[in-house]
Amino acid sequence: MKQTKTPENVIVIADTHGQADATEKLVSKLDNRGDLKDRRLVFLGDYIDRGPAIKQLVGLAIDLAQEGHVMLAGNHEYTLGQALDFNNPWADFWAHRWLQNYQDQMLTSYGINYTGAHPPIYWADKLRQYLPQSHFDFLTNLDWAFENDQLVAV
Repeated sequence: MKQTKTPENVIVIADTHGQADATEKLVSKLDNRGDLKDRRLVFLGDYIDRGPAIKQLVGLAIDLAQEGHVMLAGNHEYTLGQALDFNNPWADFWAHRWLQNYQDQMLTSYGINYTGAHPPIYWADKLRQYLPQSHFDFLTNLDWAFENDQLVAV
C-alpha cells in the first residue's frame, strides 16, 4: 500500500543577508496574521554577508530552526564553510573568495576590526575564533534542499 504525505504549506524566504530587524519584522507580521499557524518557513540561505546585523540574524535563524522552520545553505554559507574548514587544502582559496566577494561585514558583526593587513586565511581563522560554537555549527551544517509534495527548494 502506497503511503501519501499530506501536502505541507510553506512560505519561502531568500537572501536575508544580515538584515535581522527586517527579517524579525517579517516573521512577526506573518505570525500576527496567522500565516504561521499552518505553514512552515523555508529560508533559502544567504543569512550572512552584506548586512549590518549578521550575528543577530544567525541567532534568529538558529531560534527559528529550533521552532521547526527550515534553514537551507546558500552560496555565502558554502563559501564561508569552505574557508573555515582548515582540513580543506583549498581553505586559503575559499577564504580569499569569501573575503573578496562578500566584503567584511561578517567580521565586523562578530566584533573583529578588519584592517585588510593580513591574508584572507588569517581573517577566516580570526572569525572562527570569534564565532560562538552554535553559530559555527549552524553555518557549517546547513542542508542544501527541502522537499515536500508541492515543492523542491534549493
